[in-house]
Amino acid sequence: MSNMQAYDKYSGYIQLTDQQQKLVDKIRDWFYNSSEQVFQFSGAAGTGKSTVIQAAIKAIGLQANEVAPMSYIGAAAIIMRTKGLWNARTIHSWLYEPFYKDGEYDAYMNRPKKILSFKRKPLPDEIRLVVVDEAGAVPIKLKPEIEGEGRKVLACGDVHQLPPVGNPNPAYLRTGKIEYLTQIMRQASGSSIPYFANDLLHGLRPRHGMYGKNVAVLYDNEIDNNLPLIANQDVILAPSNNTRNEFNDGIRKYILGYESKFPYHGERLVCRKNNWNIEVDGIGLANGLIGKVANYPSVQGFDGKTFSIDFHPNLINGTFRDVRVNYEFFMTRDQKIKKEIRDNPYSEGENFEYAYALTVHCAQGSQYDHGIYIQESLPNTRDENLNYTAVTRFSNYCIYVIPARRYY
Repeated sequence: MSNMQAYDKYSGYIQLTDQQQKLVDKIRDWFYNSSEQVFQFSGAAGTGKSTVIQAAIKAIGLQANEVAPMSYIGAAAIIMRTKGLWNARTIHSWLYEPFYKDGEYDAYMNRPKKILSFKRKPLPDEIRLVVVDEAGAVPIKLKPEIEGEGRKVLACGDVHQLPPVGNPNPAYLRTGKIEYLTQIMRQASGSSIPYFANDLLHGLRPRHGMYGKNVAVLYDNEIDNNLPLIANQDVILAPSNNTRNEFNDGIRKYILGYESKFPYHGERLVCRKNNWNIEVDGIGLANGLIGKVANYPSVQGFDGKTFSIDFHPNLINGTFRDVRVNYEFFMTRDQKIKKEIRDNPYSEGENFEYAYALTVHCAQGSQYDHGIYIQESLPNTRDENLNYTAVTRFSNYCIYVIPARRYY
């Protein structure tokens, strides 16, 4: 095929790189001429995965209503919408309808246990292509559900990102034939973030200073008590929950001046447990979904166990109204207690935390214009993938923070 263009809503028409064009041709050939149901490709930061998806849909000749764009991660589904796939939704929203059924009898509660279940619903008849983004985060149990109707599946993501917690065997991008994008797009080549991230992946140990115009490496003592710098960021990412909690508490107390532990209007929150039974505009109330408190002036209806918020996720028009939040989960900093609450079928309310600072795992699938990353090591996690995943969350500017004392 002749060299194509893909349309980007922010940049206009984008000329494909030679590597992108070859991949688009392969996808088109697979769609029309291959008996294989699934086509997998991985793209490193800045290589233009979304551009390839849009160009491939155009090359195949599909209309928007013939494509089902989906992601297991709610935030990633929202990002898909901002990049032109306006009908992107979570996998659960596309494939399931939630309902409650009676389980075994509960003698303590004197009633049957209510079990949240899901029944499969068919994709619309006109769907000819399923596009799965962040495919490496999809649990293996969903693979037969996604492929069950025999529709062609285009699965994409970045194999260099962190594997999802508790999902060592994802449905895609671990086995089988995988095509790779490695060439950074011309539109991204002016940014140093993709090159810096790629160097981290290959073992770079950053030193103090500037890396191009988009990455500044600072010592941790340079941001300590630097409230104007911290206040100006979209987000602060950290590997550990302890560091995340320190920043969230510090920002609320020393920058915003809030004494109450209850959230006020406009404060940033993140959902920490999936509840696919609650949905707004095709986006479920899912783990990692980030937004703001829409109540004014603050939360309502505290009954000792839960309080109520209106939760407005970033980048969508809808609002989750009157969401009951588990008070103990929200207030505690003890991760063991949080896990007990998440695992307790009798716990009341949804699980939320403050989101001025997030862990890198929680931020996967999200995108931010600028922010700070606090470099730390985690047990059983490769530093290269951890640092790469964190830096690639930022599209415009990243402050990368290293310990003040380094040994080489």
